[in-house]
Amino acid sequence: MRRVACMAAAQMALGSRMPQENTDKVNDASRLANGRLSVEIIDPNAESDRLGPRFEWCGMVSQVTLDGAHTFCRRAGGAAIAEGVGLAEETGMLDPLGYGEAAAGEEFVKIGIGVLRKHENQPYGFWKPYPVLRAPAFEVTRGRSEATHSQAVSGPRGWAYEYVKRIVLADDQPVLAITHELRNTGARTIKTSQYNHNFLILDCRLIGPEYRMRLKFRPASKDKTGDRVELEDSTLGYPRPFEGKPLFMQIEGFSTLADNSIIVENTTTGTGVRIEGDFPLERLHFFTTRDMICPEPFVRLQVEPGQVQRWTRTYAFFAR
Repeated sequence: MRRVACMAAAQMALGSRMPQENTDKVNDASRLANGRLSVEIIDPNAESDRLGPRFEWCGMVSQVTLDGAHTFCRRAGGAAIAEGVGLAEETGMLDPLGYGEAAAGEEFVKIGIGVLRKHENQPYGFWKPYPVLRAPAFEVTRGRSEATHSQAVSGPRGWAYEYVKRIVLADDQPVLAITHELRNTGARTIKTSQYNHNFLILDCRLIGPEYRMRLKFRPASKDKTGDRVELEDSTLGYPRPFEGKPLFMQIEGFSTLADNSIIVENTTTGTGVRIEGDFPLERLHFFTTRDMICPEPFVRLQVEPGQVQRWTRTYAFFAR
């Protein structure tokens, strides 16, 4: 099976529309397969020293390959894995459990990681290097086409949870599901949000006019984008090769469960992925650089003590 990995933007030659192949592996990723898809998953125990304090360590998909020929995820080697690769999820991007009530030097909880330390009396910033004090080991089970990562965390001041994430490939179909089960084992109500960053780049082709993102609703945004991206009807596109600083947008206009359906595709190669969730969108963010296109659908989490919340994201990959 041909393996293709995308270079980080700093490694790409200026002006090139297709980066060279990068053979830098994300260390010893577990591999799932079903005849159509080959999926690499980061081992949260083996890679704990490189995963960082932001993204959930469990169930991080580093690469998806369709039919041995088409790749879909941004890759990164070395320490950059902490900045996010592939299908990386985060809980509490704005409001980790217990952060607001903690004093500098005290502990708070990031779901999917463990117990971190608040090192300053400042608002939480997802980009800041908070020390990870305790990250209980994940129980990892894996079959040929399915993997499960489970973790139990007991944190400070009544914050505690059990979290189970499963990566499941459909039988002989190019479909991947990420299922989540969050059980509140503490004394405090969990109120926060979770999303998948979706670091996508299709067949290693740089971002530009051949890419588009299709939605089920007419998108709008209050964020200034200049003429770097275009919103037309239910489509977001690029008028020219994307250059310069990263661009962030908060997309509005969704209203129903059916709106939680996003297609990212490359119209030149015919490859793409449909991303759907079984939950209403709380927010929809969009982030893009020269080497990634990232739709970020959010789900609202509210779990009372002793209760469980479940949700699923489904990815259907295609090549026309």
